[in-house]
Amino acid sequence: MTDPVFEPHFSAEHMARKIQYLKGRLAELPRGTFTVRRGKEYVRIFGENGGATFERRIDTEEGALLARQVSEYQVMKSEYDAAMNSFKMLYPRTIPESQGEIQRALPIPEVMTLAYYENPPDIKDPYEPQTPYVFEGIIMKSRFEVLAGDAFRELGLEFKYDVPIVTPQGNYFIDMIVPVPERGRCVGFEFCGKVDNFKYMNSNCTKKLAYLEVGLIPNHDVIFVYGGQNWMPPMREIKNAIIFGVENC
Repeated sequence: MTDPVFEPHFSAEHMARKIQYLKGRLAELPRGTFTVRRGKEYVRIFGENGGATFERRIDTEEGALLARQVSEYQVMKSEYDAAMNSFKMLYPRTIPESQGEIQRALPIPEVMTLAYYENPPDIKDPYEPQTPYVFEGIIMKSRFEVLAGDAFRELGLEFKYDVPIVTPQGNYFIDMIVPVPERGRCVGFEFCGKVDNFKYMNSNCTKKLAYLEVGLIPNHDVIFVYGGQNWMPPMREIKNAIIFGVENC
């Protein structure tokens, strides 16, 4: 039995942000290649027209710096090409550049501030799962959430589980909140593993509406990740959600 096909849940806008970011980084880095002559390694820098302009030995200070920059360019270029190919496949009638620079002044909701993360309300989720899953001493409600926990740990990301969100509709408990200190905020995650269950998905819709009541915008402040009991989107996509899928960061 094969794993279900992953249906990307990031919008064209978010992918366009990634493409713009990578394009900007590529413009800042030198293009080049590496060559070896007489047992010495050189980095050769290309000009705007593609021709080689000069080269430096890697065992010099300038050469070592250029070598690191050229290596970074090559990695970025691979990421850029992969992003462009994905964009063309998923959004064939859309041009990434037409998305423009996304400058939004949306306020950070209180529940996504670093202060809230450090000191959330002392409210416990009364729900007791029939089949509990244990992750690092935390009782989780699904295997999907355990997979998510493993993914975050592998990415070196801190998180808190079942953080209470007080809304006019009642108390909700967001699956995970990840702090992003360098951006002065947090990113929320909801892991949805029963997409074929009508009652479950209807409850998800109710939760989204309740989140909107307190200023939490789905796939902006809270990323909804759809997967299954034994599979989830690739970790790279989870990381991209944090880096590129959240505005005003």
